[in-house]
Amino acid sequence: MSKPNTLLIALVGLLALSVLASIVLCIFYIRAVGLAQTLQPEEQRLEAKLMLVNRNRSIVRSMVDDALEYSKRNAAIDPLLQQFSLKPKPTAAAPVRPAGH
Repeated sequence: MSKPNTLLIALVGLLALSVLASIVLCIFYIRAVGLAQTLQPEEQRLEAKLMLVNRNRSIVRSMVDDALEYSKRNAAIDPLLQQFSLKPKPTAAAPVRPAGH
């Protein structure tokens, strides 16, 4: 039988303790971040949501403007724009009557 290497056992033990300590510290960190978010004032959370809404609104507006500009060169997109009320539907012209009738 060979004699166990005490240095190897000590290093493996130290590695196991290090892994365990990392897991515990990670759990504490995650809980602390969660607590910090719940303590954040409601006004700041609403302000952050409002900023996201405004950013998304500007992105969508830009896309709509691009689609309307594209529709000037390619009318194939018009039905899609009309479906979402981004462009008015063409009105049928009234039949022209002769002046005497």
